[in-house]
Amino acid sequence: MANRFFLRRHAAEKGQSLLEMTFGMVVLVFLLMGMLDLGRLYFTYVAMEDAAGEAALYVAARGKCASASPTPPDPSCDNPNNGRYRANGAAAGVVDLSTANSAVTFQSLGPFEEVGVGTIVVVTITYDFPLITPVMSTITGSDTILLTSQAKQFVISETSGP
Repeated sequence: MANRFFLRRHAAEKGQSLLEMTFGMVVLVFLLMGMLDLGRLYFTYVAMEDAAGEAALYVAARGKCASASPTPPDPSCDNPNNGRYRANGAAAGVVDLSTANSAVTFQSLGPFEEVGVGTIVVVTITYDFPLITPVMSTITGSDTILLTSQAKQFVISETSGP
């Protein structure tokens, strides 16, 4: 009799273990999906910080070459000799800064025609980061997260040539 009770109890515990494992796996899968998106988000943010720093440093060293078509036009600012090209190159493979869901902006205390030594140049990069897992999309209420990175540098040169 005691042996029969032990067998019945052991069979019931097998079902309980299966149920516990199922609930545990669901929680584990949700955690892993969230970590996947957060890891990608951090990796992208670090690449954007690097790109903003690279562009700000290049513009600080080259003065007026924020983009390939400054005003007035300057052929010495053609690719690869401008800040926008340097930002795209620094973020290449992680973030495509030439797409519609990203922007690279350059600001200074005055127009770039009047940028001089000591002027602060601010490079701001914004990017709509797409989420790939439904867990993070549900938590945030959106399929994207707006990432912004910014770098500032003092202009140390007014030359625009290579």
